Amino acid sequence: MNVISMMEYGHKTVLDAIQDLPLDRWNVSGVCGVWSVKDIMAHLVSYEHMFEDVLGVTLDAARKTPTLEAMFSMGDNFNDIQVEPYKSQSSDAVLEAYQKGWENTMSTA
Repeated sequence: MNVISMMEYGHKTVLDAIQDLPLDRWNVSGVCGVWSVKDIMAHLVSYEHMFEDVLGVTLDAARKTPTLEAMFSMGDNFNDIQVEPYKSQSSDAVLEAYQKGWENTMSTA
């Protein structure tokens, strides 16, 4: 299986997992620890940005990698810090950010 196929499969798996969940249920905490579905999706947004950084710097060593650098500098706090800005956003906005992040990562790949 090649990288593109794995990325497409992973994306499809995420979308399949949430397809029947009404957006108004995305804020219910406790899905994974204290996180809600919306928090998990926001977490995936940050990892799309991080993966795009990794792929991008592989193509261009001079390319900036802000999310990857944040991951290294924030350590264990990275996930919570990255998810926090999305808490005030709608579930639709978080889903849109995830979709856009995935598209950018695929474009880089």
